[in-house]
Amino acid sequence: CVFWDTWTQEWSSDGCEVVETNDKSSTRCRCNHLTNFAVLMDINGVFKEKTTSPLDYITAIGESISIACLTLAIIIFYWVRTLRRDFRFVIHRNLCANLLIAEILLLVGMDATTNSDLCLSIAVFIHFFFLCAFSWMLVEGLYLYFLITKVSTIDVRNILGLKQWQYYAIGYGLPTLVVAITLGATNTNAYSTSPYCWLSYENGAIWAFAGPVAAIIFINLVFLTVAISVSFKSRRNAAEKKEKKHNFRWIYGTISLTFILGITWVFGFLFFGQGSLIFAYIFTILNSLQGLFIFITFCVINKKVRKDLRRQFITSQVCQYFNFRYLLR
Repeated sequence: CVFWDTWTQEWSSDGCEVVETNDKSSTRCRCNHLTNFAVLMDINGVFKEKTTSPLDYITAIGESISIACLTLAIIIFYWVRTLRRDFRFVIHRNLCANLLIAEILLLVGMDATTNSDLCLSIAVFIHFFFLCAFSWMLVEGLYLYFLITKVSTIDVRNILGLKQWQYYAIGYGLPTLVVAITLGATNTNAYSTSPYCWLSYENGAIWAFAGPVAAIIFINLVFLTVAISVSFKSRRNAAEKKEKKHNFRWIYGTISLTFILGITWVFGFLFFGQGSLIFAYIFTILNSLQGLFIFITFCVINKKVRKDLRRQFITSQVCQYFNFRYLLR
């Protein structure tokens, strides 16, 4: 049950509710104001009440697991001192943080369509933080490329080919530029408030997300492919071979992350564009697996993380023991 809002030039459900519906013939509405009314129908019949509920459960449970895994990964990357100083894990931390914020907004705010201003803000921030996550994935691919090809030595200001601020400029500057251009060029019309708080498909604004994502995935795969090729051709001593083996694990983890993020949003575009139930389930499940995948790849099966985490834990326990002994004196 909706009415035509002449101010926003859109259908709105504010002040209207469904009183009674008959699947075969009619729907009775009640509104607290006078204007032009209509009943909007889902002609595809993909989101009936009996199917929406299981999808909601899957979304809530899956996203909660993903959010928990991302939070735990960020805590580990920040708490362990050796990881905190390693720029590789600075990249991981930024990627996880942006993906975490985007997942939270997706979970709690994407359906907040009753308040158009709030919905618009949520759509803009979801757009921004998901772009940031993909941009930091690009930073990871770029950093790996420089690491394998050894174009420069490491120092505090110049981290393998680029200065640290330049990596941050890529990670946050590119998304800021894309969102700013999208807002400036369309005067907020790029963002839809119905049926979801997201980019509009009708005016092609979705390409403000799909375009950069496709470009990032392509560039990342090129960087990683070149890095693998160079690494295979290089001749190194025993110590460097050990480092090479570690780098390969990191490369394969990054390639896997690129694919899972990319495939997830292929189905995301199909879901938001067509409203198909099957695409909704696939997108929800894949999106829920992202945080779990990152935690397993970069924490659980990463030997350096496990080793440094164990050392940090033992060190903290020893410090607590001696502090306790000192207090007892």
